[in-house]
Amino acid sequence: MPSYEWKGRDRSGVAQTGVLIGDSKDAVIAALRRQQIVVTTVKEKGKEIALPKFGGGIGSKDIAVFTRQFSVMIDAGLPLVQCLDILGQQQDNKSFQKVILQVRQDVEGGSSLAEAMRKHPQAFDDLYVNIVVGFRLAGLLHGLSAGRLQLNLHAILFIRIGKLVLNLLERHLTLLTLS
Repeated sequence: MPSYEWKGRDRSGVAQTGVLIGDSKDAVIAALRRQQIVVTTVKEKGKEIALPKFGGGIGSKDIAVFTRQFSVMIDAGLPLVQCLDILGQQQDNKSFQKVILQVRQDVEGGSSLAEAMRKHPQAFDDLYVNIVVGFRLAGLLHGLSAGRLQLNLHAILFIRIGKLVLNLLERHLTLLTLS
């Protein structure tokens, strides 16, 4: 049987890590849940899966609000670095604030917006970054249309929600078949 490295939190919120031997990742996750551990990652021999995080991360709502405000500021003619600085300073989510301010610093240092965003996949996934690249290549970043970016953002959110629902259904069905 393979062994699995795992990370998670116990009921009191204390971070826990360990190694378990099991038939599958799902079996390891089920065993940890029985021990009242909320699993965040399980890794087998260099292969890693990340489970959805609830709370404390950068949520779709944060990204949606940032995108809307960012596109409106760009449309109003504010410089890119100034937009990022303002939005970073105003961000309530501390994790996302760090990301935005790091993106600003990278852009100020000469990186393109897409390159700077690509360094932070926890906030800006490949689809989001590629949309930014598309706008830049089309010469639209200076006049980034809030409506166009919002339509693309909605597509991203629907894709993410669909993937999450499929993951949850798959896990639920797997647990039912293990029972």
